[in-house]
Amino acid sequence: MQEAASVLIVMEDVAQSAMLTERMTTGADADVTLASNLQEAKTLIDAAHFDVILTASSLPDGDGLSILRDDPQQDTPVIVLDEKLDAARVLDALRLGAIDVLPHPTDMTRLVEVVRSTLDDNRQRQRQESRMQRMRRMSNRMMKDRRELRLRIDLICKDIVHAYRRLAEKVVDHAGPSLGSARSDEN
Repeated sequence: MQEAASVLIVMEDVAQSAMLTERMTTGADADVTLASNLQEAKTLIDAAHFDVILTASSLPDGDGLSILRDDPQQDTPVIVLDEKLDAARVLDALRLGAIDVLPHPTDMTRLVEVVRSTLDDNRQRQRQESRMQRMRRMSNRMMKDRRELRLRIDLICKDIVHAYRRLAEKVVDHAGPSLGSARSDEN
């Protein structure tokens, strides 16, 4: 059984946050952490890892998109809830790296579905990255073993060449006087 995902919900509306928490806990099997403003959210993001961040675009102390804007290297999927849903704002959120932009308030079933899908995609990506790391380690180990094997083969080949030279010298030394007398007998 996999452990529950960690979801950060950044929203000023306490009633909406409570309802989302209940739905995320049961519908998406997630441990939920709440932040009521941007500063609190940034502090939590710096202190802990979250599998998904769900943020309202309008917060009392700033724009929810600044979570994406302030840390463009962040690999945590972010879902934005926007009250206006105008095209420019949606495009801005998507360009910054949001996974999805949904209307706020939104249909809870749809929201849980998007979060669950995002979590599944994230887990799949993590499994794939883990496989790639294992494959890289195996490939590196194979390359190292191949180099060691090549060095051993080179050493064996050098030993064989050296042994053949010594054998050839011994054959010439032993056969030399008898070969010389056999040649003189032929003349």
